Amino acid sequence: MRDPMEDLQDIQELLAYNRWAHDLFFDAIEALPEGAVDRSLGSSFPTIRATLAHLVGADLIWVTRWEAGDPVLPPGWEDRSVAELRETLEEVRARQDAFVDALEPTDLDRELHYHDRAGEPHVSTFRHMLVHVVNHATYHRGQLATLLRQVDVIPPSTDFIRYTRRAAAGGE
Repeated sequence: MRDPMEDLQDIQELLAYNRWAHDLFFDAIEALPEGAVDRSLGSSFPTIRATLAHLVGADLIWVTRWEAGDPVLPPGWEDRSVAELRETLEEVRARQDAFVDALEPTDLDRELHYHDRAGEPHVSTFRHMLVHVVNHATYHRGQLATLLRQVDVIPPSTDFIRYTRRAAAGGE
């Protein structure tokens, strides 16, 4: 039988991977030429900035739910600069760390009752919500990769296996 502590360690590793991948994309986006983040490129979100704002906003919404708060993004959220979004992401990371560090392995299967942004009620386990945050981010980083290619930038490679190889080799 699997040790429940291993499940919690797996979640912590997924969140560490997610941060590493986010950082690679932020680095690439911060290096873009003037105006590239706001160029209308046509995707689920019209611009690189809007996609990035959604990515960070979703992480903020989920951590607020975990803390039993009422997640609301401030007005003008999509207009925040890349630097402001990165700063917010750092704050979210600290809150995620505090939340996950306080979890006992058995808490992963505890249910949370919450409402989505449309007001619909839902019930999910913390395990599923934590995995969802990483999966959701991976999906939108894929969109960012396509958007970066549209502005003639090769996106960073953020495959999970690349992360584990780097970590195994002692990389940061």
